[in-house]
Amino acid sequence: MSKWEYKIVATDKLLKRPVDHDIAVSSDAVNSIRENSKNSLQDTLSKLGNDGWEFVTLLGEFGVFKKEAN
Repeated sequence: MSKWEYKIVATDKLLKRPVDHDIAVSSDAVNSIRENSKNSLQDTLSKLGNDGWEFVTLLGEFGVFKKEAN
């Protein structure tokens, strides 16, 4: 039977974006924020995957990852 270790990561750490409480009013601003968030998330997930972590699920504001224990 496989044994697993788990990593819990807050979603704000997955996105690595600065906290911005301003309301974006233009569609260009909204699209820019979405694109930056998508790219940041993709980069973070790729790094975790390269380190052997597999995404399992989201639990509220946390991402759960697992990898086989050594």
